[in-house]
Amino acid sequence: MDASFSGLIVTKSKNKDVALSFRANLPDPYSPESWNKSYLPLKKWEHEGKVSSFLAEGCKDLWLGVMRKRFQNIVKNAKTKEVLITGHYLGGALAALVALDIVKGDLVKNDSVTVITLGQMMVGDKEFAKAYEEKIENSFRVVHKLDLISLVPSEENGYAFNGNEVLYDKIGMQMNGTTGYKICKQNECSGKQIRPLNSTQNDVYFKKNVTTYVAMLREAYIKPAICAGPGRR
Repeated sequence: MDASFSGLIVTKSKNKDVALSFRANLPDPYSPESWNKSYLPLKKWEHEGKVSSFLAEGCKDLWLGVMRKRFQNIVKNAKTKEVLITGHYLGGALAALVALDIVKGDLVKNDSVTVITLGQMMVGDKEFAKAYEEKIENSFRVVHKLDLISLVPSEENGYAFNGNEVLYDKIGMQMNGTTGYKICKQNECSGKQIRPLNSTQNDVYFKKNVTTYVAMLREAYIKPAICAGPGRR
């Protein structure tokens, strides 16, 4: 199976908001060799720092190659006020790259961009994380208690955490999202966990599987969706 990348752009005609959602899949997610090739060594990309070679290719093929121009046309014609960027797991990591490119490219003002990811993996090195922190003011990585995925490929392999961490420390996150969580910088919350970590907590958020949120996004943003992908390498 090839690596794949896909993205969705949807708009709200009433208040000019735009949402972007991303998905990415490794060629063989259960193969150590596939992981090593995709994440080590880190690769220089379009902006500051180094990032996963897998994510750099996804950003180049899908975002820069297909979606960026479409997004530019949308925000120009609609005079967009707010941009929400989201994704799960590897898609969340890709969303972080896209968010930084949008702000660095002055496509919209940085204070109009909000990034919310679910179970996001680490993206790049300290230089990338520093540039991200400086440019993306509203960024939140929603993380499950005991979720291993959000802590890899690890700082030991040259990676750094980006954005605020929202750690739900009670299993069974409530849908209203008002209780049972802590907001920390980097991984100051999840990094203190000492119980055995696993990946079983990575795909259910607020008592719903992550796949249901794409449908919810389409319903909330009423204009027809523009779908790009899957890009492949």
